[in-house]
Amino acid sequence: MTFLFFLLLVKHFVCDFGLQGRFIGRYPPGSKRHLFSPALLLHAFDHALGNAFVFAIFGSMLHMVSPQEYTGFFWLAPLLFGLLDFVLHIFIDWRKNIIVYNLNIKQSDRMFWKITTVDQILHVTCYWLYVWLFDKFFF
Repeated sequence: MTFLFFLLLVKHFVCDFGLQGRFIGRYPPGSKRHLFSPALLLHAFDHALGNAFVFAIFGSMLHMVSPQEYTGFFWLAPLLFGLLDFVLHIFIDWRKNIIVYNLNIKQSDRMFWKITTVDQILHVTCYWLYVWLFDKFFF
């Protein structure tokens, strides 16, 4: 399960830092403070697809290696954990953006980076939860 956690972290950094930059200039700054903004939904959708991909690959590998042990609904894990990450990612980022906007915090402010640290800890905690749920209910 350590490898699954590692894959989820790699997925997170690709989606949060590599892919998110493509939204810069397309949507107004601070638009992610609106719950159904395209920037927020598209960003969360990146994470959902990434999670689904990670769980599909990992579940397929487990099923090929030991089909007698991993007979669970391995096709359900990508859907479930993709959807769960979509919803949780929306709420974590939405809340962060509301705090940053309401307190008029700029990216150059130290407080922005403290809030971003909490944001990242919450996302990593979600991945720990997904791995625990996967191990408990799918394996």
